[in-house]
Amino acid sequence: RFKSASISYNFRQFAAKIRLKEVKLHLMVYNLYTWTNYTGVDPEVPMLSNDPFFIGEDKADTPPAQSFILSLNIRF
Repeated sequence: RFKSASISYNFRQFAAKIRLKEVKLHLMVYNLYTWTNYTGVDPEVPMLSNDPFFIGEDKADTPPAQSFILSLNIRF
């Protein structure tokens, strides 16, 4: 599972041009991709018991959604 990735870029020349200390753009992605041969909806079946010998059940729950977070950091 490719769970999360993030990337950021600092716009130094742009920040200097408009008289700011820093302008930074940051992108985070969660639940990007899952490689599996599992035929069900989500290969990470939740364990609904405290019993260590319990075998997880696939109840066709919705898989975790992809989340994208974009942020802009500006320092004066």
